[in-house]
Amino acid sequence: MNDWDEWVSLYKCHRKLRDEVGDSLESDLRSRLIELAKRGHCLRNIQGRFTSRRCGPLEELYIRPIGGAPQGSEALTGLAGFATAQLTLLALCNPRTNHLHQFTAMLSGLATDGTARAIAVHLEDDSEDDMKGDGACSHAPLHCHVGPTLDALPKVRVPLPPISPLAAFDWLLSMGVPGWETAPWDAVRRALEEEEGMLK
Repeated sequence: MNDWDEWVSLYKCHRKLRDEVGDSLESDLRSRLIELAKRGHCLRNIQGRFTSRRCGPLEELYIRPIGGAPQGSEALTGLAGFATAQLTLLALCNPRTNHLHQFTAMLSGLATDGTARAIAVHLEDDSEDDMKGDGACSHAPLHCHVGPTLDALPKVRVPLPPISPLAAFDWLLSMGVPGWETAPWDAVRRALEEEEGMLK
């Protein structure tokens, strides 16, 4: 076994997950945004502003901003550890094949102590070249960032397992939205106990 076999395997898994998204990505992400609005973290009209536009043969999913907000972003309130926060959500897909080319979800703003904070999930764009940086170890195609900004040194990119964009978005929201946990330990324990019971 080579020292880099695990990284090659992870790269292959990341590549494979792009074709396993299915045709419900837009509605699945919208359902999360609707839940954010119901909990009072963003404007209620976000469900209509999460939309798509054609980019040649591809389709981009994004949040249509209002006011002077950056493209693809929405102001969020009531987040743990954030005094101010913006949510960015973008996906680039092939609507004919449901292939996911790129995915970005990010919380950014100011922490309660006034310092900059950014938490992000990225799946690099494979419509160009998803082999960014020096290699698969330091810049896996699916990775997360946590720091003051995405560009602050060291530029930490933590490789993520091959999880769906929806699961990655849930992870991101669980970092700031109080009570946002899609797999609470009680439910995990019950699932494990049921599985163990079936194996006996």
